Amino acid sequence: MEAKNLLLAVFIILTITFASSTLIEYGRESTLTSTTTVVSTSTATATTACSPAANQDNPLLTFGVHVEYNGSWKAIADGYSNSTANQAFLTCYSGNGSGWILIGDWNPNGYAILYLTVQKMDPSIGNLTVLGDGQERSTVVPYGAATISLTAVP
Repeated sequence: MEAKNLLLAVFIILTITFASSTLIEYGRESTLTSTTTVVSTSTATATTACSPAANQDNPLLTFGVHVEYNGSWKAIADGYSNSTANQAFLTCYSGNGSGWILIGDWNPNGYAILYLTVQKMDPSIGNLTVLGDGQERSTVVPYGAATISLTAVP
């Protein structure tokens, strides 16, 4: 059990115990005063700089994905070798306006599987479109994302 969950469980048990003893002690009173304790947590997130998108296609590279959007976007490229049980890499790209995400074949003697998710970084309802290997995915949702899956065979 994680320390956070253990502390929460102890807090709940102590709260129930305190509430029970308060009700017994003040059970005959016509008013009951209670105290509420709020527990909060915060999370720190480390950010990593993403590679900038290219401004033109390179047909010599195995994977060329075109992003069309009139705003800021980020993409996560998740690459696998032969199956999704063998992750080869996880990297990010960023762009503003249309751009290309270009990735070479990292597994030339086997299957190279790429999942690419592109997300709008603003609340615009403008169309974000992701195009790659005959596939087209798009979204108009604020902060929306579109995902495509590409495979290179040996």
